[in-house]
Amino acid sequence: FPVTIEGGLTDHFYLEENNRKLRFENAQLRKRIFCNFYKVEQKTIQVKDTTYEQAYSFIPAKIIHASSARRNNYFTINIGELQGIKKNMGVIAPNGVVGIVFKVGKHFSLVKSVLTQDINLDVILGKDGPQGILKWDGFNPRIGIVTGVSSDFPVKKGTSIYTLGASGIFPKGIKIGKIISKSRLEDQALWKIEILFRTPYRDWE
Repeated sequence: FPVTIEGGLTDHFYLEENNRKLRFENAQLRKRIFCNFYKVEQKTIQVKDTTYEQAYSFIPAKIIHASSARRNNYFTINIGELQGIKKNMGVIAPNGVVGIVFKVGKHFSLVKSVLTQDINLDVILGKDGPQGILKWDGFNPRIGIVTGVSSDFPVKKGTSIYTLGASGIFPKGIKIGKIISKSRLEDQALWKIEILFRTPYRDWE
């Protein structure tokens, strides 16, 4: 079950009522992009996605601190155990995947960013292409690396990369980015594929 982040800078846990309503409404609007049905239960949005035959929940949140200039990057969101957050939940922003919940407190949670070397995400090239593993090489916060795709498969620049959903952390079909280059791995019949992240992680700082 993923957590949806509206995004933002810094804010105290005791938010004004208008800000809370605005974030919740934005989370509702996002659901219409890739699902056919949703309903609201308290502060959680339950989604039944008939396209991929999957069901999951969104809990609106806000980033209150983040970094993207380190080798391993984390950020903090303003919801925790009392709001139903658990370790290993997926976290997404309006433009795509951003990380996985790492530590949970009562009112706040620490999220391990996609810009962390030990995060490996199952992805798919296009809607029905080959599967691969998305990693970050620790350098450019705009660029991710997809490995595990056979060099026998024709890879085209501009192809979109989506979550595969195999791990159960993220729903299937969330767009992560698009292919910008490819090269063959030395002594291996595999592609090294560079993608441009859809979410501007650099802007979190």
